[in-house]
Amino acid sequence: MKNTFILFFFALCFIVTFNLIGCKEDTPVVPPTTNDPGILQTDEIGNILGGDTTDWCIDYTGSGEMSFGPARPNPCGALFTVDYYVGTEDTVMIYLLRSSGDTVVFYKGNALPGQHAFTIDGTEFLNTYQRIYFKSEHYNSTAACRFYGDVKLEGK
Repeated sequence: MKNTFILFFFALCFIVTFNLIGCKEDTPVVPPTTNDPGILQTDEIGNILGGDTTDWCIDYTGSGEMSFGPARPNPCGALFTVDYYVGTEDTVMIYLLRSSGDTVVFYKGNALPGQHAFTIDGTEFLNTYQRIYFKSEHYNSTAACRFYGDVKLEGK
């Protein structure tokens, strides 16, 4: 009788332990991180999937006053979108620098307070990495909040 009780006790402990640390179907699946550490990988709606988290300015000094990026999706084909938010009316510029030193300006102008989305056609930059810059009259880039981010453009 005593041996049966001990066997039952150990079997019960095994079942409870297995259920606690074994199969957890309700555990969320974390998306794999990118194998390309040079970009911040995102999906079409801007969910961050992994990669270089030092790029872009997701929240300027934690204040919610300003944000820039990340590009979505990244990597992308010819088209990608960059979001930015300014808390006050501002003059902004979104651009990239070619290796030859030329500036390609995608947008330069007034931005009213609020969220903005800007779609960029990067057809001429396919199969390259490009760094997209944001310039603001009211906000300055800092080490903690960079006003640039890398985009990987893939395609034919």
